[in-house]
Amino acid sequence: MTRQYIDAWRSLLRPGRAWVLFRHGTVVVFAESAPDIRYVAIAMLRKWGPVRAGCPAGDFAISTSDRHSGWIVHCHHPDILTYVDPEELEHLPGGAPDAVQVGLSGRNKRDRDAAQLEVVHVEMRTRRRKAPLPRNSAPEMSRLSRAFW
Repeated sequence: MTRQYIDAWRSLLRPGRAWVLFRHGTVVVFAESAPDIRYVAIAMLRKWGPVRAGCPAGDFAISTSDRHSGWIVHCHHPDILTYVDPEELEHLPGGAPDAVQVGLSGRNKRDRDAAQLEVVHVEMRTRRRKAPLPRNSAPEMSRLSRAFW
C-alpha cells in the first residue's frame, strides 16, 4: 500500500511542495524543502495527529480530486492530510462508502499514524528556478545609462 500512497500524493499535491508520508497514508505538507522536515513532521503529527473526541481534533472534512481516485481527509491542522484509497473500503457492505465512513476511516488512519510515527517516505521538492541568462546575452549599457546606476 505504501507505493499507492506515494503515487497518490505525488499526483494530488502541487509541485514544489515537500511532504512526509507516514505508514497509514497520512502526510505532513511543507511549502519548502528543508533538511529536517522528517523530524518536524514527526513533531507536528505527535502534537496535532491524535484524535480526541469532542474537540477539533476529532473533526474531519473530505475532498476528492480529478487527478486521482480516492479521498483526502482533512483535519484541524491544514498541513496534515490523510489519503483513503477505494480498495481500503471495499469490505464495507452496501457498495460505495458514504462521506462519514470515508472520514472516519481517514481519521482512524491519522490516529494510528500519530501513535506509531513511522515515516515511510520523504519527498523533497524545490521550486524550479529560471535558468540564468547566458553570460553575454544582455546588451551593453551606454555611458548615459551607467551614469544613472
